[in-house]
Order: sequence, then C-alpha cells, then structure tokens
Amino acid sequence: AGLPDLLAILKKPEAPNRHLVVKTLGLLACKSAAATKALVECLEHDDRVVRKAAAIALAKAEPRVKEAVGGLRKCLKDAEAEVVLESATALRLIVGPDDEAPLKALMELAKNAQLEIRRDAANALAAFGASGTPALPVLASMVKDVDPSVRNAAAWAYAKITTAHANREAATVMVGALKDQNPKVRQEAARFLGTVGADAREVAQTALAQARQDDDESVRRAAADALGKIMDK
Repeated sequence: AGLPDLLAILKKPEAPNRHLVVKTLGLLACKSAAATKALVECLEHDDRVVRKAAAIALAKAEPRVKEAVGGLRKCLKDAEAEVVLESATALRLIVGPDDEAPLKALMELAKNAQLEIRRDAANALAAFGASGTPALPVLASMVKDVDPSVRNAAAWAYAKITTAHANREAATVMVGALKDQNPKVRQEAARFLGTVGADAREVAQTALAQARQDDDESVRRAAADALGKIMDK
C-alpha cells in the first residue's frame, strides 16, 4: 500500500536517506513488478549511494531479478568502486559464478588504492568457488599486500577457490567412473558424488540423474540416494 509513496520519495532530489527507500523496495521486489522496475532504474541514479543500495537490494531479492542483469553489467563500469563491487556480487547471484564479467571486475578492484575495496574484492572472489580459478594469480599477489586484513582475505579466498577447484575435478573424475563397465565401480562413483558440496553439485547432478536409469539396480539405488543427498545440501 505504501509503494506509491516510496516511489515518490525516490524522485525528490532533496529527500534524505533515499538509500533506505531502496532497501525497502528490495523487500517488496518479489511481490511487486513496480518495485522491481524501480530498483533496476535506481542502478542509473545520479546518487552513488542510491546505485550501491540498489545493487545490494537486487543481490538480496528473492526470487532473483533477471531483469536487472543488463543494468548490473553497466554498473561494472561505474566510476565508484563500491558500486562495482556490489553489482558484481549481485550478478554472481543472479546469473551464476561462471559469468566472466563480474569476476574480471572484481579482479580489477583487487588492485584498488583503497584497502577496504581490496579486502572486500578478495572476499567477493572467494564466493566464486571453483569458477574463481582465473583470479588465483591476483589473489597470490594480494597475499603480500601491505595491509594485514587484505592479506588475510586474499589467503582465505585463495584457499577456498583451490579447494573448490579440487572438489570439482574429483567430481569430474567420478562422473567418468559412472560409465565404467564394472557396476561396482559405477556404484562407488555414485556414492562419492553424493558427498560433494555446492562447488561440484552442478557437475554431479546431471550425471546422477542419468545413472538412475542404469542397467544395474544397485547403481540405480546408489544414484538416487546420492542425488537426494546433494539436493538437500
């Protein structure tokens, strides 16, 4: 009911705390097309605080606002580092971690003069998991940063990405094992894939779904059980 008033406030240049209005719109995005449209428009607002707030709101909105992808991509070239940071985070959540654009934007921010930006960029890169592998050289350099908080964030991100990469590689090997001639090998591969985390879920999910049609009953049962486990995580 209060949506028209909120939208009216956004149009007033003299209105204080417009970023709080944007935050509220984020809570309404799942229920109102008008709120979603306003959030996307706020990505081009003259006030950098409003642009940043819009990106944050879009990152938190459920379900994900696909209509914001174009605007968020434009924000990756914003003059304000904080807007770029939040837009990259929102894009990762909306389109997935395999999108190169937000990853590259964060890698550039990792070289920013402001230590807070470098630190936050490293933390954001960690969230890409195995898809963040191209950022490893940048993070390796950041481990030698003059600021301890940046060094810590970079080291943590490096560890998380390398671990996720190893998990995905192991899952890929086991996906191959699901095609082995020996049903016992296929059964064990299915069981292993049931233990993978979110980093390797996409690799395992399709293969396990196919393994549910296996000629061997024990393999079918193992695949169905494994699929249920990773979907529950």
